[in-house]
Amino acid sequence: GDIIAPGLALAQAIGRWGNFFNQAAFGRPTTLPWGIPIDVQRQREVIGPEFSADDSLRFHPTFAYEMIWDVLNFGLLMWLGRQTRFRLREGDILWVYLIFYSVGRFAIEELRVDSATVGGLKTPQIVSIALILLAWTMLIIRHRPGSTVPLSPENLPEPERELAYAAAGVGVEPVTPRVARGARVRRVSASVRDKDAGTVAVSRVDEAR
Repeated sequence: GDIIAPGLALAQAIGRWGNFFNQAAFGRPTTLPWGIPIDVQRQREVIGPEFSADDSLRFHPTFAYEMIWDVLNFGLLMWLGRQTRFRLREGDILWVYLIFYSVGRFAIEELRVDSATVGGLKTPQIVSIALILLAWTMLIIRHRPGSTVPLSPENLPEPERELAYAAAGVGVEPVTPRVARGARVRRVSASVRDKDAGTVAVSRVDEAR
């Protein structure tokens, strides 16, 4: 989850531009300078009786708001995953992603005019609240005293990180028998070899006597 979450946030930011081309996921009419035009026929299909379709209307580009929010989410997660000041546990990045994304989605849904509703409530907002509560609860449980959830080595100070990697057997290159034998070989020059050979020969002559 920690590995997937930042890339997922960035992928959502890229994917939101599809809404621009198919004129979907836009918001209510606005007079702000960055309001976008929407085809009149598309207005009639989406905005319903609340507003009268008009070619002069401009609408909130809520898909662009979410794109910006997703990029910020991506930046936050990438930054958070490299901080040693926070003792994160494995999986925390995923839960932070869910909280940050859901907060933005809840706010942006207030501007949209094409959201699905249940009992007069916007379904994405209900899901966002549920995800925020779930993720926040999981963070509290995982960081309670005595928690056995492993700490994320990437967020530990350097000495502790090395110990964590060593305990997990990560980053330690095993020594193969070939490397071990090669490490014990002493390279000597030809003159030294000849001298050693002569010494051995003399020793054998002395033993024979």
